[in-house]
Amino acid sequence: MSDAGDRYYQGSGAVPLKGTLLMLVGGLAVVIPSTLVYAWGEFHVSHQKLKAIIAIVFATLIGGAVQALARYGAVRSRLFAGLAGATIGALALYFAWMWFLVIYFQWNLQVLLIDPGDLAKLVVQMVNQGVWQRRGAAISPTELSFLFGGEALLLIGSATLMATRNSEPYCEACGKWTKPSPPMALPATDSDGLTRELENERYEALLRLPQSPATEDAGISAQVYSCPTCEESNYLTLSRVDVKKKGKDLAVTTTEFLTHLIVPHDVAEWVRRQRTAALENTSSGPVSRT
Repeated sequence: MSDAGDRYYQGSGAVPLKGTLLMLVGGLAVVIPSTLVYAWGEFHVSHQKLKAIIAIVFATLIGGAVQALARYGAVRSRLFAGLAGATIGALALYFAWMWFLVIYFQWNLQVLLIDPGDLAKLVVQMVNQGVWQRRGAAISPTELSFLFGGEALLLIGSATLMATRNSEPYCEACGKWTKPSPPMALPATDSDGLTRELENERYEALLRLPQSPATEDAGISAQVYSCPTCEESNYLTLSRVDVKKKGKDLAVTTTEFLTHLIVPHDVAEWVRRQRTAALENTSSGPVSRT
């Protein structure tokens, strides 16, 4: 029996040089051309709702690119990933404005030589002059400041948050992220009691669950994360699923109560087999640990 804290995945927080370069250099390589397309769209589209949709899609794409770069670079420090994501988001905002002004001044590439401070002053000046219009009327500086502030928050926030979303366990021995199995449904039980049993390596508490009667209003979702190369890295995540009727609709609430518990390979295999058996609509009893 071991301390409960030692039974869970503990990330190394490593920041490889490869990951740092990928996030910063690769992020810049994504930002420069994509912001040109974004600025062109924002300049030529006059419908405000369509402008908002373009901004949301662009922020999502930048955030997704940052997340993919952090994952491919095996960045395990969520703090560093978040800081790098915020930096890339800020760069995306800067280049978006730079390209916008290049287009605004009739593709005057001399704008590219303006330093960030002068660029910011130019944007503020244009906002105060009310050069943007809606339905033939100038948009007030206060409203423009609100809109542009929201755009900045959306872009930087998306890049920051999505950069930290690589939360799966990482197999340090193989140098690979673990892969999740499809969720498996089990009957409901006392989540606290089940957690204690599993933390004390009494896995039979999990293996007995299929024998319990199932209910329509509650259950447990089980998912394992395993290294695709070796059999040493296996982690179990359990969530409580509650179903409530709201009129004619069903409201499903999922609450995670066990996150990335270290389990033997045969327990992980049992979860996967039970999932397969359920999909094939066949009966399968619990397996015994060897």
